[in-house]
Amino acid sequence: MSMFSVRRSSLAFTIAATLGIQAVAAQDVNVTPAAGGGFAVNASGGSPLFTVDASGNLSIVHIGTATAWTSPMCFDGASGAVGPCSNGGLIGPTGPAGPTGATGATGPGGAVGPVGPTGATGSIGATGATGATGLAGATGATGATGPAGVAGATGATGSSGAAGATGPAGATGATGATGLAGPAGATGATGAPGSTGPAGATGPAGPAGAQGPAGPTGATGATGATGATGSIASISLTTYSNSGTTVAGGNTIVATCLTGVAISGGCKSDPANDLISSSFRSSATTWTCGIGSSGGTQMQAEVYCSN
Repeated sequence: MSMFSVRRSSLAFTIAATLGIQAVAAQDVNVTPAAGGGFAVNASGGSPLFTVDASGNLSIVHIGTATAWTSPMCFDGASGAVGPCSNGGLIGPTGPAGPTGATGATGPGGAVGPVGPTGATGSIGATGATGATGLAGATGATGATGPAGVAGATGATGSSGAAGATGPAGATGATGATGLAGPAGATGATGAPGSTGPAGATGPAGPAGAQGPAGPTGATGATGATGATGSIASISLTTYSNSGTTVAGGNTIVATCLTGVAISGGCKSDPANDLISSSFRSSATTWTCGIGSSGGTQMQAEVYCSN
């Protein structure tokens, strides 16, 4: 809200005093001036006290001489609503720093005092420790060889001395250079075959190969002769099953009759990844399935038992 230069109490008092209009309960009082005209409230002598011109400008005469109060009043720039100022309503921006004041005049100087006497000379300090020995200097250059002396006279030949004892044998001389290689010798006879070594351990089984394509359908065999009609008997069949998960390679799963005798059976597995290699009655009460698989699929054996 912007600061308004009047006090709310003064404004309210002036409006109430000058209008002299009592509001009708539950109704607003509306004043509509003619086009281009304004609104004014005059004193008894005819001088204006409160005016609103055609542009909406508000004037309150004698506001400058009204009683002063301590609470400021502000208005909203968008709606024109009047009310007390917010905490920051009266705080303006920080002004610029003022100019630096002039330097004051120097005060009167006092007389310079006399120079004091020279202090006594201090005693000589103790001798410092001897420093470390410096590095040895570089060796000087060798001097020039002096001239050769004059050859002396040849002395007389002395008598032959006795033969000396034989000296110790001298050290062995260095090995001579290697001679040229001789021609290759004849190939020797072939040796007898060595004995056969023990058989190595059996290596781990390799992964199962991919399922091969289905073979062609064999020719239909001739129809066998019709057997004699057997006697009709009442047979009750019960199915027992056994399920499991395949591993890579060959898998065997068996279904067993809990009661009765095995009459027939069957096998189930994943046709996209498995191959049923065998399905047979393995005993009087069991049915066995052989399944090749890449692993991780479900397999099941079933046996049909008569009671």
